[in-house]
Amino acid sequence: SVFFILADPAPLTRVTYAGDGLHADFEKEDLVGCFALNDDLTAAEGDGFKPNACYRVSVHTNITTGEDRRFLSPVTAEDDINKTADRYLFYYPYDSEITSLDRLKAYIHSVNTDQNDRDRYEASDLLWDICTPDDDLKAVYVEMDHAMAQIIVEVESGLIKEGTVPTLLNIPTTVSKLDLVKSDLETMTADMDVEGSYELAEDSRKSITMWEFGYATSGNLMFRAAVPANHSMPSGSLAIQI
Repeated sequence: SVFFILADPAPLTRVTYAGDGLHADFEKEDLVGCFALNDDLTAAEGDGFKPNACYRVSVHTNITTGEDRRFLSPVTAEDDINKTADRYLFYYPYDSEITSLDRLKAYIHSVNTDQNDRDRYEASDLLWDICTPDDDLKAVYVEMDHAMAQIIVEVESGLIKEGTVPTLLNIPTTVSKLDLVKSDLETMTADMDVEGSYELAEDSRKSITMWEFGYATSGNLMFRAAVPANHSMPSGSLAIQI
């Protein structure tokens, strides 16, 4: 009865991290958007192919091993998308205002300037996957990539006041013309330097307050921030304020 399965193991697929600080899992009730696609990555049309169908993450626990497996289930009967498409595009976080696939071909995404909060940090990240049904198992395994980059800062705990977090300086916070209708991260990044695609809004450069994630394996305090990828800073620029 389960058709869309979140691939397991799937490191770095989400921003909720396990104790090692590296492995990331989707959580129960996370909302994910879905488009059904043809082989040529155009939108599948017809009965049962609702654009931007809304799915939620559900969790099954193996009663023998105690291990969790995560899958995607439709939020409503109308969101139960037809299982005959050639491919499927999933993205997170879900945006109810996306009404057509064209919006995802030139997507605009902004990160929060204050990410010292789990919800704001998660909303700043952007993940997607284009996946193909497995003919033998009659299932689709979803394994998302990050379209945003991540900056991690470690600070010795004795060198920072409790409740204080680092601030990233002069970071672009908005990217436009981000094409999520790409089959993989390699294809997307290859097109980032192509004229007319993937534009960083230079006037969106701001300071970003980081999220205090906890302790790294080194014993240092670890801070994280999700930021647009593919940009550089001139040598000598002030980058971090603690």
